[in-house]
Amino acid sequence: MDNLEKLKLFREMADKKNSASGNVGGKKTAKERLEMLFDEGTFIETDSYLKNRNSLTGETNYADGVIAGYGTVMGRLVYAYAQDFGVLNGSLSEMNCKKISKVYDLALKTGAPVVSVIDCGGIRLEDGLDALCAYNEVMKKSVDASGLIPQLSVVMGVCGGSMTFIPAVSDFTVMVDKQAELYITSKEVLKGVNNEACEDFSLSTFNSANGTVEFTASSEDEAFLTVKKLLCYLPSNYFEDAENIETADDFNRATPDIINIIPSDDKSAYNVCDIIKSVADNCEFLEVSEAYAKNMVTGFIRLGGYTVGVVANQPEVTGGVIDNLGAKKAADFIGKCDSFGIPVLSFTDSEGFEASMADEKWGMVKDVAKLGFAFANASVAKVNVILRKAYGAAYLYMNSKQMGADISYALPTAIITAATPEVALNMLYSDEIKKYDDPKAGKEEIIAKYKDEVASPYEAAKRGYIDDVIDPEALRPVLVSAFDVLFAKREEVVDKKHGNMPL
Repeated sequence: MDNLEKLKLFREMADKKNSASGNVGGKKTAKERLEMLFDEGTFIETDSYLKNRNSLTGETNYADGVIAGYGTVMGRLVYAYAQDFGVLNGSLSEMNCKKISKVYDLALKTGAPVVSVIDCGGIRLEDGLDALCAYNEVMKKSVDASGLIPQLSVVMGVCGGSMTFIPAVSDFTVMVDKQAELYITSKEVLKGVNNEACEDFSLSTFNSANGTVEFTASSEDEAFLTVKKLLCYLPSNYFEDAENIETADDFNRATPDIINIIPSDDKSAYNVCDIIKSVADNCEFLEVSEAYAKNMVTGFIRLGGYTVGVVANQPEVTGGVIDNLGAKKAADFIGKCDSFGIPVLSFTDSEGFEASMADEKWGMVKDVAKLGFAFANASVAKVNVILRKAYGAAYLYMNSKQMGADISYALPTAIITAATPEVALNMLYSDEIKKYDDPKAGKEEIIAKYKDEVASPYEAAKRGYIDDVIDPEALRPVLVSAFDVLFAKREEVVDKKHGNMPL
């Protein structure tokens, strides 16, 4: 048998193993999934001849439950691996973990994103400690890559136990609804060990609501479409800028709808996403962690073709007050933007912190501090827009100028004050109220005067606490111009290893 015949034989044997698992439970093989991700004809498989011998049965498994390699996604170099549940349940063996580690090594050397397509039955027990230690190497590579290159995970089947480390460390995770499962310990084990009746916490609805995953997809096709959208907003690595995509949307387009979105009554609700879309290129907004901590909105837009991360209070949910989960959600997102050099735009409309025993019980003090820490710690360009309420702590923690915002704007509808007008009324104007025959009418008059004079955005501008009061119609061109000016921002940071407030 000559060398070409040997090559053909090995190819046939590997392809047979790769296709033998096809359509288990209606699911695609690992190779079919990667073909959905990469541009047509660009995927190059690595370690296609790798094999692992089952120490108990002696069976040789070509490709060994994982397909790995690289190619282009929308013309950009991307590395990826996909586990195939049809080959020994996609379990992690010594050799396929080394295969995944090699993908990380190449990605780090070339500065390209890694996409993990997860469908894994856990550590292969037949490989024992060898498999465990090899997977430990994968975990270490993922930590090394964090903040250097984007890591995206797509959970398409089972992801349990130690394997959950990868989606947890990834920058963004997509989970296929009703098909994927994500858990440290299965509900069956919990029930057996603790005799505990458990709801189905492994599914996407549960994991998106608690913030474990950022996106839920209704199908595998939609999951890969989400990955491609994310890659459009992200740079290939931390020392490159995200791609500037030309837009037909006029940089100077007016936004007359904004003044109609924000109610004149500062107690009324509105959807801040309408504001975000109004200023964004082509009114497009990719919201991140939509189902988690809904009182805080995070996501990506483009302004003048450049990627911008957005953090905003959501007045439609609990009046936009900041609680534990909202603060952690925003802090985590800001940290990711900062690591990849993505500027941050914040929209403020909140009365302050959630006042509840539950939030205090679960460590609100540290959680809300993470929000202010994240804004202050981020060295990327930061712009803040006060839409309406910026009371006390909300003003401080939501990217105030004193917390490090490069430019801070306010709309004419803004109310900026150290305390809510109602608190100020009781503390500062109690004697004045007594002069009114009708105390209720007196309170309303004093509060209105307080908002117009003391809490007016023009008063804050006089003191230099905000840089300008913006006509709502001009908000988009003003923001495009601001980030254009700040594009070349360079900020010297204190020489230290890192701060000690984990985000």
